[in-house]
Amino acid sequence: MVEARPADSRTMVAHAQPGLHSWSRRAHWRRLPLVAAVSAVVSTTDIAWKAASIAAGHAAFGLDAPSSLLRPLATLLVGAVALTGVLLLPPLCLPGVSLVVGGVTSNVLSLALWRAVPNPVGIHLAGGILHFNLADMCVWSGGLLFLVATFWTIWRMPAERFA
Repeated sequence: MVEARPADSRTMVAHAQPGLHSWSRRAHWRRLPLVAAVSAVVSTTDIAWKAASIAAGHAAFGLDAPSSLLRPLATLLVGAVALTGVLLLPPLCLPGVSLVVGGVTSNVLSLALWRAVPNPVGIHLAGGILHFNLADMCVWSGGLLFLVATFWTIWRMPAERFA
């Protein structure tokens, strides 16, 4: 779309609006194989751990079945946003966002395999037990790494970028 703005009463200047084409040029598509490899390692390790704990009978108390479609859809949304971050953000953010994509992928695969997410890790905390799995740890630690990388990137920006 081209927008015309009058510079003065006699001339018109055209300014092109950035569109989808400029977004695809800025995207770092060569990062996708690395993210796919991280996601495969996280998913394979997590699914094997969950399957072993189910076979041993330890994860029956830690099955987390979603009560509505909202949680799986929110999980997919987080994964899509993280994947977009992999393509567009600076390289410093890549490790954290890759862990988030790997954790989300593993939890979605768990939902597809067992219609629930097994949580083989349990920690006694405040009179109860907190259940989680490797994919959850990857999502949380990846989010933390992403926040640290974001703050580091903002801190290193020149002051005139904020003016």
